[in-house]
Amino acid sequence: MSLEIHYDQIQNAIDTFNTGRTSFEQAHSSPVTHAENTSDALNDAHQAALGELDRLLGSAVTNFSQMGLSAQAVFDGFKTADAAGS
Repeated sequence: MSLEIHYDQIQNAIDTFNTGRTSFEQAHSSPVTHAENTSDALNDAHQAALGELDRLLGSAVTNFSQMGLSAQAVFDGFKTADAAGS
């Protein structure tokens, strides 16, 4: 039984993954605005929610970057091993 590796499909999946990471990075770097002329409690809640969103987006960017680098390294390793075995 042989293993057929479709490198173009794997690279396409990694590229798609990196597109998602880029979307998170763009969302994280977008300027945050808050509502004006609202009650202090509502404004405080809104600011707290925006702070949490910013924290989550920052974590997502970091996680996406780490996973993307790991996936690319594994892919490159498989490709090198396959070429060496040919």
